[in-house]
Amino acid sequence: MKKSENTEQLLEHLQPSIVVILLRIVAAMFVLDTLYALFIFAFYGLYDLQEWHDSYILGLVLIHTVKFVVITAIVIKLFVDWASRGYYLSGHQLIEKVGILNRTEITHELSQVKEVVIKRSWLGRKLNYGTIILTLAGSSATQDVYIRDVKDAVEYKRYFDKHLQVQGWVR
Repeated sequence: MKKSENTEQLLEHLQPSIVVILLRIVAAMFVLDTLYALFIFAFYGLYDLQEWHDSYILGLVLIHTVKFVVITAIVIKLFVDWASRGYYLSGHQLIEKVGILNRTEITHELSQVKEVVIKRSWLGRKLNYGTIILTLAGSSATQDVYIRDVKDAVEYKRYFDKHLQVQGWVR
């Protein structure tokens, strides 16, 4: 728990697991490098490479540059997705902060939560992370809030379930 600069309330940050981001980066690099190697093997394997021509070297440089740009774009997208969304628990509120340069703050009252679901893959169970889905009762319709790739998701689900019991949403 850490203290907020703006208020005297204690805020707890539900941060996505850095392990998940790193695994996605490694998987993207592996897939792209494998495709790159297969392309090089298939394309240049058709030609006799006893004599290296300038066109072969130029082709390798261009293909490698494209691969580098794609990997860089994927890493930047994963980082921006990770850094641009944050969830904080504060008393009886869930505060969602969205954006990097232009931050938007959305406050969800925990009294509006009517259902809590956790989704975990096999790897998520082994590495202790998961996605928490909160169904909020609204004035006109229900709204789902997805808190993705949260470390210790089961612990947070227990917190939300306890809050549901206090609110009278006994399942």
